[in-house]
Amino acid sequence: MRGEKKINGKTKDEGISLQIEPIQVDASPYSLFVGSIRSLETMGYFFDYLNIHQKDPEERFEILTQKSKADFNLLVNAIFKYLQGHKFSVLKITQIREKVLF
Repeated sequence: MRGEKKINGKTKDEGISLQIEPIQVDASPYSLFVGSIRSLETMGYFFDYLNIHQKDPEERFEILTQKSKADFNLLVNAIFKYLQGHKFSVLKITQIREKVLF
């Protein structure tokens, strides 16, 4: 089409491919996981939700890693359901506060 915008010489109908080179990270998966959450308490709640009850956080993470390797969908679904549960809890608390205040 005339006047159609192009990105890298291609129109939107021709498609654009993007290749991202993997990078090497000098941190263990456990360290990355811990660094991405707000607190160790939050991590504990998540593992409790998954019924992983070992005391050592690294052991808990190792169990999660092994389960995820066996079934990646398990991890994705667990994270989604855990976050949905938190969202629902926050909504319920908000509704209760609104009833009490008004």
